Amino acid sequence: MRSSRVVSLLFGFGIVWLFLTGCASTDESREIVLTFDGNTCQYDGPKAITEGEVTITLDNKTNYELSLWAGKLDEGRTWQDMLEYIGVPGSSVELPPWAHWSVLATKVPDHPNTTKYALKEGLYAINCCTCGEIKGPRGVWPGALLKVNAKLIDSKG
Repeated sequence: MRSSRVVSLLFGFGIVWLFLTGCASTDESREIVLTFDGNTCQYDGPKAITEGEVTITLDNKTNYELSLWAGKLDEGRTWQDMLEYIGVPGSSVELPPWAHWSVLATKVPDHPNTTKYALKEGLYAINCCTCGEIKGPRGVWPGALLKVNAKLIDSKG
């Protein structure tokens, strides 16, 4: 009788361990793709990640030069603030004073550009921009908000 309780207890701990380790997956997506078609900036990637290195690919489906136009938002600022600041998608605006970073990578059409960036904790507005375009439209198209969470500090060291 006693051994069946031990087996049941061990089985129960095993189930809990599997549940906890399954829920705490370390396999989080560290890749973002921005696809620009001339009218929209489609964001494909996580909504939240842990701080550290992230890979961002710009996939330009137009004949214009495309840049990553990103800003780490000041505390208290939101994605809605960024959308209101940009206004109509494609508007010609500079990065607002409450967002810190800038245009990071310029790419030519039909040649996807992948770059790795180290992001620290905070909220980031990730957008497409034809900021370097001389011949065509100059504007910003909203992509998405990315929440970067702080790394958990291991109490063992």
